[in-house]
Amino acid sequence: MKRLLFVDDEPNLLAGLRRMLRSERKEWEMDFVEGGEEALARLDQKQTDVVISDMRMPRMNGAEFLNQVQQRQPATARICLSGFSDGALILRGLGSIHQYLNKPCESGHLIATLRHILQAAARLPAELHERLCALTCLPVARATLQKLKTVLALEEPCLHEVGRLASLDLGMSCRLLQLVHSGFFGTPRHVESVEDACRLLGVAKLKKLVDLPDGFSTQEVDQEWLAGLGRGADRVSRANFRLAQERGLSQRECDYSRLAGTLQGLPELACTACGWPAVVNEAGLFLIRLWGLPEGVYDASHRPEVGFDLPGIASIQTQSIANRASA
Repeated sequence: MKRLLFVDDEPNLLAGLRRMLRSERKEWEMDFVEGGEEALARLDQKQTDVVISDMRMPRMNGAEFLNQVQQRQPATARICLSGFSDGALILRGLGSIHQYLNKPCESGHLIATLRHILQAAARLPAELHERLCALTCLPVARATLQKLKTVLALEEPCLHEVGRLASLDLGMSCRLLQLVHSGFFGTPRHVESVEDACRLLGVAKLKKLVDLPDGFSTQEVDQEWLAGLGRGADRVSRANFRLAQERGLSQRECDYSRLAGTLQGLPELACTACGWPAVVNEAGLFLIRLWGLPEGVYDASHRPEVGFDLPGIASIQTQSIANRASA
């Protein structure tokens, strides 16, 4: 039986969650705990599959608590469920929060979110699942990050140029889509593209993001391979969108097809980032659900409008992932 831990300093809110999730008690073992200190004591007693924590709590806030969870139980999915929207505090906990849900959260949405994460996790080898949960962010190309910082440092940064740069880097695209689709900075919004995600976040948040240790990672991987993966994903994204339009899909379905194309290299990037010796497609699908991306993106990732072949992919696949690390 899967174990879930809910943490909040308000007893009434915990009681409401208990009532909301009563229908799931035969499938999940659930603990409801007041405050981070007691929750950490519970974690020391038993492995937990998902932790759902408030952000604004006395003595130990949600960001501090989830950082501790990450260190003690790296295989645990970490969700923040809060009505608190202090951007600075949220950004400090960015590396330890997989998904941010806003209060009040409808019972159906909360239950579906938890089920999707647990179902996707069950398809992974246990060790790969732990490594993916332990990732604070995916690697980005150093050159792209430097260009992004240069543009944002201008007196009047061009968001179109910021979006163009971000769309050519898969790790950067993933981080931006995670932030906008989840509730990190208010109500989640429908996103048409990576460029649209940049526009919705705005210059001020993007400037803070590029300076955070857990904002973007410049993990040592083969930079040429990383840049090529991003360029290829951008091409597939654009091709997906055109084909979806030609097939007469709705605007939202076309957007989901485009985003699925953006993420088509996610399994390869994720497995490389966590040092897994082979590409596991389910790794990408797990992260899509862990980050709270829309079900339309998840479905389109199963049924992309075009194939996953990229120029040069055959030569890339002949390399072991370990050989992509660069000194």
